[in-house]
Amino acid sequence: MTPRQAVAISLGGLSAGAVVVALACTLFLVPFGEALIYYAIGGYLVVAFPWACLDRESQRQVIRAHNRLVYFFGALLVLTLIAQWATDAKPFPKWAVAVLIVGAVASYSVMRW
Repeated sequence: MTPRQAVAISLGGLSAGAVVVALACTLFLVPFGEALIYYAIGGYLVVAFPWACLDRESQRQVIRAHNRLVYFFGALLVLTLIAQWATDAKPFPKWAVAVLIVGAVASYSVMRW
C-alpha cells in the first residue's frame, strides 16, 4: 500500500464515521458522548491500520517525516515556553501556531507521495 492510499482510506473512514455519529445521534437517539467514544475507537483503527500496511520504503519515509515533526514541535515548544516566560504569561502566540502548521506541512511533504 502506498501513502496516498493510506491517506485516502484514513480520510474516507473518518468522514464516514462522522456521518455515522450524526445519524446515530439523530435517528437512533444515541447519546452524543457515547457516539463520540465509539467514533474515537473506530477512528483509531481506521487511521492506524492502513499506515501499518505500508511497504517497507514508505514506512521508512513516514517514520522520518514523523520524527522531524516531533523534533520541530519540541523545539517550538521550548521556544514558546521561553517566550511565554518572558512576556508574563500572555495568551499563546499566534505566530507559534502558524509556525507549527508550516512545520507539519513541511515534514509531511517529506513522504513524497
